[in-house]
Amino acid sequence: MRVKFNTSTRRVQTRPSAGTEDGGGFGPWVPLISSNVLQARYRKEDSTMDVQFRNGSTYRYETVPEHAFEQLLTSESKGGYMHRKVRGRYKYTRLQ
Repeated sequence: MRVKFNTSTRRVQTRPSAGTEDGGGFGPWVPLISSNVLQARYRKEDSTMDVQFRNGSTYRYETVPEHAFEQLLTSESKGGYMHRKVRGRYKYTRLQ
């Protein structure tokens, strides 16, 4: 994910990093306000969630219920939610 701040619109523009463009069936990347998590996206067909962290790493989590993705988006602490509710509960693959 490449992040660029557009000074004229005062908005963050994001583009997927190499290796994460396979949007087949995924919803759009959702930017998150977090010191740890940059963005996330979800694919309903197979309950797969991709999460990109601010350190540049991207992980794909399998068999994640949709409500868990929604809770990530609305949690007060995105990194805390990932640590308490996702890490160690779902099989994952590091994409980059």
